[in-house]
Amino acid sequence: ESGEKLIVSFVAGEQSEDLVGQWVWLDGSFSGQRMLQGESVVVVDRDADLNLTPEQRARMGEYRSQISVPLMSQSKPIGLIAASDRSSGKLGSDEARVLSLLASSAVIGLENAALYHQEQERRREAEQRRRVAEGLQDVLGFLNTEWEFSEVLDYIVYQASELLGANAGVIYRGDRTRNAVVVEAASGAPEALVRLGPLPNVAESVNAAILGREPYIVADLEAEVTTDMPGGVAALDDTLIAWKRVIRQHYRAYLAVPLIIKDELYGALVLYYVAPRQFSPEDIDLGMALGRQVALAIENARLRAQAEESAVAAERNRLARDLHDAVTQTLFSASLIAQALPVLWERRPEEGHRRLQELRELTRGALAEMRTLLLELRPVALVEAHMGGLLHQLTAAVVGRARLPVTLDVNGGDLLLAPDLQVALYRIAQEALNNIVKHAEATQVTVTYHADPQGGSLIIRDNGCGFNADAIPPERLGLGIMTERAASLGLRLEIHSTEGEGTTISVSWSKSDVEKEV
Repeated sequence: ESGEKLIVSFVAGEQSEDLVGQWVWLDGSFSGQRMLQGESVVVVDRDADLNLTPEQRARMGEYRSQISVPLMSQSKPIGLIAASDRSSGKLGSDEARVLSLLASSAVIGLENAALYHQEQERRREAEQRRRVAEGLQDVLGFLNTEWEFSEVLDYIVYQASELLGANAGVIYRGDRTRNAVVVEAASGAPEALVRLGPLPNVAESVNAAILGREPYIVADLEAEVTTDMPGGVAALDDTLIAWKRVIRQHYRAYLAVPLIIKDELYGALVLYYVAPRQFSPEDIDLGMALGRQVALAIENARLRAQAEESAVAAERNRLARDLHDAVTQTLFSASLIAQALPVLWERRPEEGHRRLQELRELTRGALAEMRTLLLELRPVALVEAHMGGLLHQLTAAVVGRARLPVTLDVNGGDLLLAPDLQVALYRIAQEALNNIVKHAEATQVTVTYHADPQGGSLIIRDNGCGFNADAIPPERLGLGIMTERAASLGLRLEIHSTEGEGTTISVSWSKSDVEKEV
């Protein structure tokens, strides 16, 4: 077609290799014009050939005879193959037929090479898509871990840099209060960049693009102007000047994508390259996808922090209720008895003695309740104490809080248990005793604990009103909680209750069961 070039791709023989890469316009070349028509050119004698113009003769230079045959692929010319000789009559129609056969073979070879290149390109694209899919899957998996927020961001920036072949990646967070941006996470970036303080949010093209929630690319920083601001670098903040100096010292290209969280602009993910780079639409799409993953990580971290704050607040409220419902009321009752005790002791010594014993039980119960609450504030103490001591605290707290007689029988209470097993037994006993105080209307409770290296059991009985287990949903009375705790460790939990005849809760375990679960 008019305007296309005929470029020398390969040279053999006495011709100079300098010819490779030289070109002429097709419509300005006699051979090119004939090639477009699918015709061969045979010049037996340059000086005697009347079809050649003086310019075409001059272009043949020292060569007197020449032939060129078009390379036809699916009836379309894709190039030509030519041969030249210094002697007249050396090349003619016979040589043209031989060259035509070579041209057919050359076309087959070129077509095969093109197919091979296409197949390699498809494989490369498939491999890139696989790497991208695996990378995004790794990022999604990492979002569900319990790693610190900063570690999650660092990992995502690293993965983004790997997937897009960047030399460094940085997450910039917008700070509205100071109208600035700060480096929140980085991978591969120079320390001089990471150490910089807040950067003023000046009116530059990249910031305008990010504010418009669009990606922004710079294929070659050397071709970019120093700044969009009137007055040039001198009008900029010192920190921003330092930032620009670091960027231009280390990198030549970058891709910036916005980070959007709940329809609000959070900042930008910027990937830096040490060499100029032409970004494809696939690169930009992948950058935007990674930006969405970063935004998801940030949102997950926010939700996790809110959940932790809510959990802390809920735990504080629960402890406050426990203090009010148990310790405060117990101490109030103890103070009333202590106030009346001197007068009562003078008038009725026997009643005073009984009240003194009651005061002793109340204060012991309050002390046990406080120790239990301290355990809640320091959960690691649950696995540091012996099970016998923990059960003693729980039962003493029940006696003090509800003035309910509890018989505790412990055998093997000093035996060390697996931490998970000890916590589960403590929570089951705590839940069962709380249910008895709140619902059972019992007058006697018995707690029996036995443990040895081969296994053990925990049995809690009361003579209260009992209940119909089939008529009570699992979420009532904490039955579901106890069942889940036991099932998580492979413990055998049995609950037997009959209306009017009390309740028995037993949990047992063997060494092999616990070892399999733990």
